[in-house]
Amino acid sequence: MKRCPHCLRKIPYDKILHFAVSLLLALSAGCLVVHWPKYLVLFVGFFWSVCVGVIKELYDANNGGEFSWQDLLFDVIGAVCGVVIMSIVFYVEVAP
Repeated sequence: MKRCPHCLRKIPYDKILHFAVSLLLALSAGCLVVHWPKYLVLFVGFFWSVCVGVIKELYDANNGGEFSWQDLLFDVIGAVCGVVIMSIVFYVEVAP
């Protein structure tokens, strides 16, 4: 098994999960409304993903944990990456 690059070993596993889940949420939310105008699809993907991240952090804060701005940062980065991927998919249309 290959080892992670040195820079990735410094990122806690929890943050990588926040990034990955937010990216997948943005993509899946965008896929659900793909028939809408493109700008709305991108907005819904980003908004849904970030809202889920904020709700999760508020849940943590109210149940004995603490609100983590770093977790939320990785949520936003994941959502932005999801929107960028959707933008690329919209831009590069496959010919039939």
